[in-house]
Amino acid sequence: KNLYGGEWTVVRNIPEKKEELPLLSRKELGLPEGAFLMVLQGAGINVQRGAEEAVQSLALLPERVHLLVMGSGDVVHTLPELATHAGVAHRLLMMPRREYAQMMQITRVCDCGLSLDKPLSDNYRMSLPNKLFDYFHAGLPVVVSAVQEVKKLTEHYGAGLVLHDVTPSHLAAAVQKLLQEPALRDALAKGAAAAAKELVWGIEAEKLAAVIHQAEKKLS
Repeated sequence: KNLYGGEWTVVRNIPEKKEELPLLSRKELGLPEGAFLMVLQGAGINVQRGAEEAVQSLALLPERVHLLVMGSGDVVHTLPELATHAGVAHRLLMMPRREYAQMMQITRVCDCGLSLDKPLSDNYRMSLPNKLFDYFHAGLPVVVSAVQEVKKLTEHYGAGLVLHDVTPSHLAAAVQKLLQEPALRDALAKGAAAAAKELVWGIEAEKLAAVIHQAEKKLS
C-alpha cells in the first residue's frame, strides 16, 4: 500500500480442512513407537530453511528424540551424510513426498512440527508455509523461526515455541523444554487445535469472494 497506493486485501494460501484417513499407529506406519518424533515436511525443503540445523540438533538431544524429514527439496539428499557425520544417522528418518492425506496421516502421529525458514530474503521473511497449517490441523505443537507471519500466528494461538535464531543449540533447547514440560506440550497442542478451527481455506476464501464481488460491482 505504501509503495503503490490504493486499497489491498490479503488472501492467505491456507489449506482446506480435508477429510482424514483413519488414524494409524506408528507401528503400522513404520515409525519408532517410543521416540519423541519431530517432523519437518514439505515440497520445498531447501537451503536456509532449517533442515540442516534440525539434523544437527539431534546430537544435542536425548537418544529418544528422532527427526522425520518428509518431502523434497534441494538439501534433502545431503541430510543423511550430515547425520552420519553428526553420529545421529539412526535417528534420522527420511520419507519422499506423499499424497496429502497420507502425509497428514503420518504427521498426526508425530510430537512436534518444525518450520524453520531463516529471514535472509524477502521471500523467506514474508513466507507463510503450508506446513504450519498442516501441523495445526494435525494438532501438533510447533517450533518455528521468527519470520513475521509464522511468529505472529504461533504466538497469537499459543501453539508453539518461537526461535529467535535458527541454530542447532536454540532448536535443541526448545525441544528439551517440550520434553521436560508435558503440561506446556498439552497447552500448545490445544493452541494448535484452536488455530486449526479458524485457519482454513473456507474462511479465507470469503475475502477473495468479497474482492471479486467488489470488482464486479465496479465493472457493472
